[in-house]
Amino acid sequence: GVLWSVNAAGATTNLGNHNAGNLRYDGIAATPDRIFFQGYNSTTGRELWTSDGTVSGTRLVRDLYTGSTSTGSG
Repeated sequence: GVLWSVNAAGATTNLGNHNAGNLRYDGIAATPDRIFFQGYNSTTGRELWTSDGTVSGTRLVRDLYTGSTSTGSG
């Protein structure tokens, strides 16, 4: 899947293209102004990501296991 944002007017933004290829996601948790999720791309593996609903505000929180090794698999 690809992560999308929808604003109050119904306009959509694809938040899924980050670094090496499409960002895939799983396990979303939300606060009033941000979401946190397990994101995957071929550069970082599965790691903690966050988004404020904008492309520029969607980012890797931290690559806990550097390289393509995923958090929780090391």
